[in-house]
Amino acid sequence: TNGGTCAHHGGTCADDSASAIQMATPVRMSKRQQRMVEDSDKVHIACTCDCSEYCEWQSELMFYSAQRVGQRGPITSIHTECSPERAQAIARRHAHLGLPENYRVHFFEEKFNENGTHVMNKPLGVAAWFREVGPERDVMAIIDPDYLFLKPLTASLQGAASALGWPEGPPTGEVRKGVVVAQRWAEMRTKTASQEDFHIYDIPMPIKNQTLAKLTPAELRTWICTGTVSASSGCTHMTQEDHWLYHASGPPMLAHREDWDGWLVDSWRDITLRLRLVYKRYFLDMWSWMLANIHHRQRELLAHTYQYGGPSKYEPW
Repeated sequence: TNGGTCAHHGGTCADDSASAIQMATPVRMSKRQQRMVEDSDKVHIACTCDCSEYCEWQSELMFYSAQRVGQRGPITSIHTECSPERAQAIARRHAHLGLPENYRVHFFEEKFNENGTHVMNKPLGVAAWFREVGPERDVMAIIDPDYLFLKPLTASLQGAASALGWPEGPPTGEVRKGVVVAQRWAEMRTKTASQEDFHIYDIPMPIKNQTLAKLTPAELRTWICTGTVSASSGCTHMTQEDHWLYHASGPPMLAHREDWDGWLVDSWRDITLRLRLVYKRYFLDMWSWMLANIHHRQRELLAHTYQYGGPSKYEPW
């Protein structure tokens, strides 16, 4: 580790001397790779983290890998639950890492997570940062702090050919207003791909909230997405097949600034706050993301090319 001490914590390896990150010079690239580097300047990437050493090490390694592949656009790690003292300590360390100036950390003292609900800081932290600072590019992407870059992340829709559905043909070109893109997550599909209504699986039954327990499944989905049982919402009725084709999604998630500002960032936050009353499991933030898009009847372009994941029929290795 070039003179540093390599400490393992929860499977994450961090170099306490920061010298490894300072040596993160981009690798030699082909012309095609260089074009990707140039195109990556069109995307502002954000992730959320708490102020623990574990999460901070994750974000440092993420920054390192982004610099290594030449990611040019801004990257913001949104750190929540940070005391002023802890924020100052992280800021000092970050200043010594030798990272590009547009790789930044933004701090909040607020605790967005709740006991037993550890993933609310993503939709709530992103919303708070978006309204306080906001992206510097027209396209904004959300990732997790434990992601490592293997190549630059761009606004290109080259992965559209891997998407399922879209009988009229998937969107092409680049992410733009009206085009929301994400990685397909097979774990987030409903159990079948039928014409029956989709459901939010794994909601503990019976529902403890007596008022919500009286609602039908369609009314419950409508309430989660709108706050009432009578408002118009795509959440009321959607087939399991359409959910599988267009909404079994997760990070990276990309959308245009106008969509984030116009409906996505606020709907994602508000639906999270309602969904948490009946669902406090690990995928809370991803279900609320999907429901925000479903509510607004926004099909997501789900590519299989944004990340390596566990073995599946699309990535059997």
